[in-house]
Amino acid sequence: MQPISSGVWNWGIDFTELNNYQLGNSDVITFHHYSNAIETNSTIQDLKMYNRPIINTEYMARPLNSTFESHVPLFFQQNVPAINWGLVKGKTNTIYPWWSKKGDPEPAVWFHDVFQPNGTAFDSTETVLIRNQTMNYPQPVIPTDFEASADHYLWNGREIQPMNTWTLQRWST
Repeated sequence: MQPISSGVWNWGIDFTELNNYQLGNSDVITFHHYSNAIETNSTIQDLKMYNRPIINTEYMARPLNSTFESHVPLFFQQNVPAINWGLVKGKTNTIYPWWSKKGDPEPAVWFHDVFQPNGTAFDSTETVLIRNQTMNYPQPVIPTDFEASADHYLWNGREIQPMNTWTLQRWST
């Protein structure tokens, strides 16, 4: 069995009921957040009240002040693994912001992607930052002190009561 997670992606008032349902019924909290580091940190603090592991599943949007420079240190500090949407400039066109139109010129500041198709970094300071941050981090981001049973699991020494306990019966590290 796998743990259940339904990622929160829209923080608007119209999504409050859906977000509450998703967060209340997820064994692992996953979320998208494309705001600056201060707002992202505030959201992380709010999500910690669920006492469940947290993973940021999308965050990097350079024109919205959601950058590697601002967010990678935050995620490491808060022990929140994070996933960037887009890696190599290509057919998914994630160098363009959501509001761009077909035929728009290539933006000077890419939205998501990290590398050119030839492997050259869009901004080498970003790849150096990521390399240095991950190489110098003193402990793994993914928890290693994890125990599971049919009715609870321990993570970072805290007992967590999942909403869907049947999903954890065979979940172990």
